[in-house]
Amino acid sequence: MNRTRISIADAAASALLIGIGSALAATALFFTIEREVFVAGLARDLLFIALPASLAVAALAAAPSRRRRAYALVALLVAGGIYAAELGLSYANWRAWSAVLEASDPRSKVEVLEQLRSEGNDAWPIAPPSSLPGALGADDERSARTPLLPLGGISQVKSIFCGEGRPFVTYQSDRHGFFNPESAFEGAPRVMLLGDSYVQGHCVGATEGIAPRLRERFAGTLNFGMSGNGPLLELAALREYGPALEPEFVVWTFFSGNDFLNLEAERDRPAVAAYLDPDHRQGLIERQTEIDALLRSYIEGERPDAPQTPLAEAEGLRASLARKLLPVLSLHNLLPFLGLPSGRVNFDYALFAEILEAARGEVEAWSGRLIFVYLPITADLYGLSRLDADGSYARQRTLQIVRELNIPIVDIYPVIAALPDPMAVSNTPRTHYNAFGYELVAREIAAAVTSLATSSR
Repeated sequence: MNRTRISIADAAASALLIGIGSALAATALFFTIEREVFVAGLARDLLFIALPASLAVAALAAAPSRRRRAYALVALLVAGGIYAAELGLSYANWRAWSAVLEASDPRSKVEVLEQLRSEGNDAWPIAPPSSLPGALGADDERSARTPLLPLGGISQVKSIFCGEGRPFVTYQSDRHGFFNPESAFEGAPRVMLLGDSYVQGHCVGATEGIAPRLRERFAGTLNFGMSGNGPLLELAALREYGPALEPEFVVWTFFSGNDFLNLEAERDRPAVAAYLDPDHRQGLIERQTEIDALLRSYIEGERPDAPQTPLAEAEGLRASLARKLLPVLSLHNLLPFLGLPSGRVNFDYALFAEILEAARGEVEAWSGRLIFVYLPITADLYGLSRLDADGSYARQRTLQIVRELNIPIVDIYPVIAALPDPMAVSNTPRTHYNAFGYELVAREIAAAVTSLATSSR
């Protein structure tokens, strides 16, 4: 009788363990295939951390006492191996990031600013539109001017850009406050680049970004990228500057790391969301004097009293990371290394499609051609995941929208994935591209422009 009871208990415990394992496997499979379904915040922590832990404890409690020690040992070994791999990857990535920061300019941006001004330069930090609180001048009741949201920087000044992994990059801004030499405006514009910090040229030398590399091939290449821009701010720049320039090609870059997140923030900012109205314009080309005055006033008012250098900020980050275990618990590095889904994918695809369709209409109004460029975050090409160039649901959904709009695509993902070392385009899995990466992107864009120009003759 005792043996029968033990056998029944063993069978029940085994069935429970098999059921738990099957449930967890089915959950993982569901979230791998049906990735548009997404949970965030507390729900995500409950599903992927609390639930498995609770089920494991329940399974251990249900197991016969003589087998609990063995089950516990196996569970600890499996969990320990998984989190040891996560910690190892985290440490390797942090070492790479630390090396970048330690090679960064030891000066703060304000120190660079003061040095440039002491040398007689009219120098200013860049305040990209994504960093602004909204339309500038809205709180000045004494002013009769209409508040405006600048989309570029202060015009024709020494602009202080970034110092990540190198001395601070500075450039002379153009007539509209963007990163272009004035010579780029001579003659008919050929290519207009729209995008975020990747297009602006973060953080390489003044001749090493996408725009200057393209300019070597097409003289009339104009860079309208600004750090933090998402799809809606890119549409805004297109509507404000595109019709006056009428470039032959407009290159719309999409960065997979944050463009959808930026779009959500832009959608909730009234001054930016106003560009969803096809008739909305601020007339920024004619208001550059106003833009310059408002940005000078805003930047002077926002300057920090105790600026930190990039390395000092990193030291603070080290301390805060020690208190933030959630990235480790959620396998922040291991999942992308294995090519498994590790982030959210339920973005506002409908709004994205609406914006791209509007952009295509704007460009076609002057008989131009819109080209869409997909820029992957290098973390998506890290480790084993680089073997699967079609593994990202968000990427496939994004490219599907672009194809349905009949917009030519330059997909940089398979280009980088085909390299012997995909990480050669970036210094760490989560930093910007380096000079080699930007040259690779410029080469692919140039090939697409040349192909489209030839086919249209």
